[in-house]
Amino acid sequence: MRSWTITELADHLGSVHVWAASKCTDQPPEPSQDVELITMAERYAVRADLLLSTLREVAPYRECTMLTGRGRVSFWHRRQAHETLIHLWDLRSALGKPEPDIDTAVWGDCIDEVVNVMYPRQVTQGRATVPDAQLQLQARDLGRSWQLGRPTPQAHSAEVIGTASALALMLWGRADQESVMVEGDASVLETFLAEALTP
Repeated sequence: MRSWTITELADHLGSVHVWAASKCTDQPPEPSQDVELITMAERYAVRADLLLSTLREVAPYRECTMLTGRGRVSFWHRRQAHETLIHLWDLRSALGKPEPDIDTAVWGDCIDEVVNVMYPRQVTQGRATVPDAQLQLQARDLGRSWQLGRPTPQAHSAEVIGTASALALMLWGRADQESVMVEGDASVLETFLAEALTP
C-alpha cells in the first residue's frame, strides 16, 4: 500500500477525475489553468466538479472509451465511485478517523469490480498472473460470494470470510488478513494478495 500525503492524494484523485471525464467524452483532458493560484481544496473541487458535471450531462448509455475497449459511460459512474471510495478511506485513515459510512452494497460492488474488471485487466496487461488455486470470498453481511483463480484437480483452495468492506479493502491492499477469517489453505490467500490485483 502506498503512503499518501493529503496533498498527493487530492492531486492524484483530482487528476483521475479529469482523466475519467475525458474518457466519457472521448476528448483529450482539458489543460489545468492557474492550478498554482488556488488551494489544494479548491483545485480538487474544480476537478471533481468537472467529473460530476460530465457524468450528469453525458447520457449513461452513450458509447465511450473504458479502461479497455469501448463501452457505456455508466462504466465511469461505477469506476469513479469506487476510486473515490478507496481514496476516501485513505484520507480518513490518514486522519485517524473510522472507515467511511458507506452502504454495504457499494462495498460489495467494489469487490465485484476487482474480481471481474480490475484483476482480469491486470492479468491481460501482464501485471498479474492467475495462480493454480481457488480463492472464495464470502461477504457475510451481504450473503454474496466471489471466486478467484484457476480451478484444477490439484488446486489448493481457501475461503475468506468477512464484511464486504473488509474484503474490498483487502483486495485493494488497504487491509491485512487480520480483518478476515480464512478457512482452508491460508497460503492460497497469501498467493493471491502477492499478485497485483489492482493498479
